[in-house]
Amino acid sequence: MLAGVHCRKSPAAELAPANPMAASAAPAAALSDLARVDATPSDADSEASTDAGAPPRLGAKSQLVFVYGEPRKTSLRQGYLRAGAIVERDAEPAGDERCPLSWYSIRPRGYVCVSDGASIDPDADPFFKMVVRRPDLKAPLPYAYGVAKNSMSPFYTRIPTRKEAGPFEYDVDDAYARSQRALKAPVGDAGPEYDAGVWADGPPWFLQDGGVVPNVSGLVASTRALHVGRPKTKEGFAIVSSFVSGPAGAPPDGGPDDRRYDLTTDYLLLPHDRLREVRPSQFHGATLDEQHGLPVAFVRPRRRTTPLRLEGERGEKLLADATPAPPRTLFFLNGQSKWIAGSEHWGTTDGRWVKAADLVRVEAPKILPGFAHKGDKWIDVSIARQSLIAFEGDKPVYVTLVSTGRDGLGDAESTHATIRGVYRIHTKHATVTMASSEVGEAFSLRDVPYVMYFESGYALHGAYWHDGFGEPRSHGCINLPEIDASWLFAWTGPELPEGWHGVFARPMTSGTQIWIHP
Repeated sequence: MLAGVHCRKSPAAELAPANPMAASAAPAAALSDLARVDATPSDADSEASTDAGAPPRLGAKSQLVFVYGEPRKTSLRQGYLRAGAIVERDAEPAGDERCPLSWYSIRPRGYVCVSDGASIDPDADPFFKMVVRRPDLKAPLPYAYGVAKNSMSPFYTRIPTRKEAGPFEYDVDDAYARSQRALKAPVGDAGPEYDAGVWADGPPWFLQDGGVVPNVSGLVASTRALHVGRPKTKEGFAIVSSFVSGPAGAPPDGGPDDRRYDLTTDYLLLPHDRLREVRPSQFHGATLDEQHGLPVAFVRPRRRTTPLRLEGERGEKLLADATPAPPRTLFFLNGQSKWIAGSEHWGTTDGRWVKAADLVRVEAPKILPGFAHKGDKWIDVSIARQSLIAFEGDKPVYVTLVSTGRDGLGDAESTHATIRGVYRIHTKHATVTMASSEVGEAFSLRDVPYVMYFESGYALHGAYWHDGFGEPRSHGCINLPEIDASWLFAWTGPELPEGWHGVFARPMTSGTQIWIHP
């Protein structure tokens, strides 16, 4: 694989949060549908978190707080917490070796050094009343997402006035006008980018009256700094809140100087009119059982097909479906084949016949690998078919289409092809940044969802920036539709403990095996 591409993640990318200024069920909520950040911290939440009988808790204040196997930094890392995460801990410390502020054992396992950016009293720390949104790992996308249309927008540290924004955005008047038009448009009239109509009543409490974002990014060196850099064109971001800059309680289309802003997971502000909202792919695979199993077939990504029915005593009457099946429609096959009007057709379990040339057939490998007979979970990926099958032993339980490396069956060392062989998932991240500085291929994608690394920098992961599943197009990783990525992330080992953002396979055999072949 070519060095520098996003699937060849450097060790630093796993061990430290990426600098945003450096260098893929029902669809998830769009930015407009985000849970709102209340104007003030919830008293009910505060009371609930300080119940006398509640166990003591530990919270992460850094984007990367490692969990170790033992209370010493020479022990193996088990995973990590992200800023805002809160987990239960032991009441008493477990030592202070190489940790000035003591180690604490956390649930369900492992130890955290408080000196590494953690708090042992998150209920009393105002940071945890600001950094409140956690990823929803049951949704197709764990956050709402946006992609920068260009590099025109600064990362703001507080809500600027129109006058303050002027020196940093040369077209600021046009930008405010675009935002106002979107705010005033009736629901659904402004196109898919702004098709949800009710947003926050106003900025979150910590941004009111000139307040500054919490320094989650590590870039807010001074409360007087208004901006800290700019995004790259087409840089992707996960969003934790979206709001209009008017005062709390004001109509969302209030004054001419009101503007909609998005707050990223690094707690930096971007004007919403500078972003393109991301919608999850509507395509997804299917669970398999005794009634609906392999083989299956998907309509090829760039084709449509018209299923046929044969009726009459001898099947002499040919009827076509009124509406053609669109690309990637899934059919469960019954194993029968018939030539109709000069073309081979495959029979479906619901009594129809579909033209074979329009389909990608997906079936279990003729010879299963030896580990399949142990009953363990494993994943089969076919590069030629662009398919993925999840197995429990010799029983297939899920099937979908994927996007592997765009150079197909080429040499993975010298082209953008996916490596072949048998591997184990060794690291899982709820989200992680992937980037490339390769000439002509540069990009930065923040918070890529449901990432499962299995060899070096190669991973299975959701892809929120394209909807080309069923065709090769990645830099070597295996891109998954968002709904399938969420399902697979929960199904595979190692299991991500509740509240953690990443987990490492300890022991290595806890990672689910994956077989990648032509």
